[in-house]
Amino acid sequence: MISPLLEEPILGLAIGVLAGGVLQLLVQLPETLRRGLTFVRTFNQRHPEVVKMVRLMGPVVLGLAVYELN
Repeated sequence: MISPLLEEPILGLAIGVLAGGVLQLLVQLPETLRRGLTFVRTFNQRHPEVVKMVRLMGPVVLGLAVYELN
């Protein structure tokens, strides 16, 4: 519907995804707040699984960096 009006048609997809995400949030937010749920962001950087993931990603990131510099 909107992509023929845009200079780059792929922007229509991006706008649709963004609008869908915002609408989904707006639909769910009232019920979430009514039930007393809050958005608390907790992230334990010392959790064993997080440490393991970082340790496993280290060589991959290093390899990609070397590839990009080469």
